Amino acid sequence: MATPKTKLEAKFESKEKLVTQLLPHLEAAQNESTDAHKARLLRLSNTKLLRLASRVEKLKAAGGKTELAQKLADLQLGAVNAKEKADRVRKNSALTIGQLLDQVKYAARRA
Repeated sequence: MATPKTKLEAKFESKEKLVTQLLPHLEAAQNESTDAHKARLLRLSNTKLLRLASRVEKLKAAGGKTELAQKLADLQLGAVNAKEKADRVRKNSALTIGQLLDQVKYAARRA
């Protein structure tokens, strides 16, 4: 079985290249500079970075975070007035990528 490091190197060549690809899609902590954010991501384990890469790929396939938040609001509320739906989209947009993907998956099952 391949180790996370070999998987990462086979797919992305290096940890630095993967972090550079992930950086635009992940939100930095409040008052955190881009360099500090990158340094924090470089300290993550290879397994965690591969999991984040997988989630970002799913997010891109769904059309982005805003599109996914809109889809979740549609699944959760169905046909309701625009104000409620706009509030729900704003709330859903505040979720992390993982939370958003999980909630869409479970909401689709319920629908």
